[in-house]
Amino acid sequence: MDWLPVADTEFLFGMRSSDTKHRYVKSILDELERAFPSKRKELTIPPLAIFEVVIVCMSEGKGVNTIIETLELINDIISTYKLDIMEFNADQVVKGLSVYRDFKRGFFDSLIAGSALTYDNIIIGDDEAFLTIPDLKRKTLKEYLEELRSR
Repeated sequence: MDWLPVADTEFLFGMRSSDTKHRYVKSILDELERAFPSKRKELTIPPLAIFEVVIVCMSEGKGVNTIIETLELINDIISTYKLDIMEFNADQVVKGLSVYRDFKRGFFDSLIAGSALTYDNIIIGDDEAFLTIPDLKRKTLKEYLEELRSR
C-alpha cells in the first residue's frame, strides 16, 4: 500500500470491547501489527474523529470522567498499535463544510470526509454517507481487513 487511509469515528468506537464492530477493529489492529510490526501503520486517525467521540459521549449524558477514561483507552490503543494521528488543519474543515453544504451529509461525517479528502481520499468505515462523495473512496471495515489479510 502506498497510501494512508483515514479511519472513520466508528473505528474508534469499535475499539471498545462492547461495540458491535469490535471484532473487525481488533482484527484490523492485529493485521496492521502483523503487516507492519516495527513501523508506522497504514491507517491514520483524524483529530476530528476524536472530537466527535467527545461530543457523542456528552450527548449521551456520559460524565467527564467516563469521557476521559474513553479517550485514555483510545490513546493507549493508538500508542500500542503505533497508529498515526493526522495533523489538523483548516483545509480539512473547509473541505468538510463543502461536503456538508454540497452533499447534505451529517456534520461530523462531512468533517471526517474533509479530513480524508485532504489526505489520501480513502476512508475506512461502514457508513454509507461516504459512498457518493466525489473523489472519496470508502472501504468497509471488512474490505480493509480482507485487504490486510491478503498481504
